[in-house]
Amino acid sequence: MLLACPFPNLDPILIQLGPFAIRWYALAYIAGILLGWLYARAIIRNQKLWGGPAPMTVTDFDDFIVWVTLASSRRRLGYVLFYNPATSPASAEALHSGKGGMSFHGGFQPAASWPWCCSRRAGPFRCSRLAT
Repeated sequence: MLLACPFPNLDPILIQLGPFAIRWYALAYIAGILLGWLYARAIIRNQKLWGGPAPMTVTDFDDFIVWVTLASSRRRLGYVLFYNPATSPASAEALHSGKGGMSFHGGFQPAASWPWCCSRRAGPFRCSRLAT
């Protein structure tokens, strides 16, 4: 006899009010961004970890969070361009994320370009040191 736990059959929609629906994965994105933001702000403020001032300010990191959030919103466009080329990127269906389909490629470019943008403004190694 094979012992196995059945896969839970959860509804992906937590709450639906008319055409507006809050999905579980949206809450996971929100929680991940908020918890990561709060944790990183605490690390940046702790000068003992850096042996002096951190290589970036809390305000600089807040700018990074804006870029990451925008990158996540562009994932749908990446899906349309790479995996569903029959859908025009200019159509309303391309922006409708409720039909599924998000791509890593669409969100990686803005998130990866942030250290370059930051280093041009603040010096070449200021932002990259935070990641190491």
